[in-house]
Amino acid sequence: TKKRKIADEKRKFQVHWTDKYFVAEVFDSILCLICREKIAVCKEYNIKRHYDSKHESKYKRLTKEERKTKIKKLIKGIKLIRECIIIAFNEYCPEKVNLVKETSLSHQTIGRRIDDLSEDIEGKLKERLSACVHYSLALDESTDQGKDIFEHVNLALENFNVDRTKINSITTDGAPALIGKNNGFIALFKQSVDHEILTYHCLIHQEQLCAQKLNMKHLMTDIVKVVNSIRSRGLNHRQFKAYLEEVGSEYEDVVYFSKVRWLSRAATLKKFKLLLPEIKQFMETKKQNVNFIENEEWLNDLAFLVDITEMLAQLNLHLQGKGQLCSSMFERISSFTRKLKLFIAQLKAGDIVHFRSLSERAQDCSVNYEKYAKLCEDLLQEFTDRFSDFKKIEIELKLFSDPFSFQCDKAPPNFQLELIELQSRESLKTYHSEHTLPLFYKELHLCNEFNQLVKLSRKLLCMWGSTYCCEQVFSSMKNIKTAERNRLTDKHLANILRIKT
Repeated sequence: TKKRKIADEKRKFQVHWTDKYFVAEVFDSILCLICREKIAVCKEYNIKRHYDSKHESKYKRLTKEERKTKIKKLIKGIKLIRECIIIAFNEYCPEKVNLVKETSLSHQTIGRRIDDLSEDIEGKLKERLSACVHYSLALDESTDQGKDIFEHVNLALENFNVDRTKINSITTDGAPALIGKNNGFIALFKQSVDHEILTYHCLIHQEQLCAQKLNMKHLMTDIVKVVNSIRSRGLNHRQFKAYLEEVGSEYEDVVYFSKVRWLSRAATLKKFKLLLPEIKQFMETKKQNVNFIENEEWLNDLAFLVDITEMLAQLNLHLQGKGQLCSSMFERISSFTRKLKLFIAQLKAGDIVHFRSLSERAQDCSVNYEKYAKLCEDLLQEFTDRFSDFKKIEIELKLFSDPFSFQCDKAPPNFQLELIELQSRESLKTYHSEHTLPLFYKELHLCNEFNQLVKLSRKLLCMWGSTYCCEQVFSSMKNIKTAERNRLTDKHLANILRIKT
């Protein structure tokens, strides 16, 4: 007799199995929504055995509504992955789309695909790195010791065949383990090479440290105390929001202040100032002492701090983002220091045209201009001191950013003749104005006439202006290492991060 095949039985998937066993029919296959394993035979016995042995202990306590919500979420994820893959294959290789429909989405299969993708990316990365003539490193804060960081960096450099003699700069966030005089990573790394390496503190971190120089602790203490009183108590918070709605306020709530979140201070101060009348009335109903809100000098300080922190927040936002060149970031810093010099001169003359909130206060009361001029002077001095490292390469940065406006006689001798030749080329000048610096220097490289300028561009283009990329990796890792992924190994985490970044 002919052997019976399962396909000949024409078994049908029963809809109620989804609610009962967390399974679904996906492209004529039975897929477990929890672990994404395929169940070979479309029989309730096989499906029940899989569910009982692997998932029942965890999901049996869920209520009917909780099960429905969980199933809906899992099905949505499965369908989205499938649809995205099919759309991609229909676009690039439609003849193979049927293979995708038959592909398993079990966690083992996905794990192997991630490993393959990571291995491919690593190979291409090694290939590209081997062609580089300059390298730079960016390191963010770590709980490890300087020696441990040094050893791990060395392993990474060896794995990717990076020639350490071509490393010309290192950017850090200023953590002791990185910049320690004797046992910090930088000190240990410099001992391992024979050439000079430029080391500097992340520009974004530096800018934030400068902002803390504004010595107005009394003001922030009062504001944080009031905001925490409102936000940290559930009843107070609900009553405050209800009160704002009752009086028809344009704003819905105050904003928490967090030292870790760099831009939170500007948001907290601005919203606090806008809601001052409402905050005062609400806190008085709670028998809280907020007499400082009626103090004219305190209100002037608040207005000044709102204005200056908003400017600092704008600077911080300009410094953030992918693909930021070190030269353009330093230009932003230089521009802000020039603005501070203007503010100081104007404040001493009693002119506060650029301080909107303080200008509003000056219409109704006297303002101590000298006090705020002194605060701006302290801030300027802090910027000057903290960014002194870049003075060493300031000429190179200016020459790199705009070689067409740089005075030839003030350039280093090895650049002078090339600058004269370059500034005579109208076609290159037009190309410089219409394209980004990386594209411009790529074009310059093809000319084979400006070797010194191209050499400088290679050095500066690879410099990290900040440790923003490190922060992004940390954020990605936090999103990946969730409670549901408690079995994720270090190897798989590294592979996922490589694909992600």
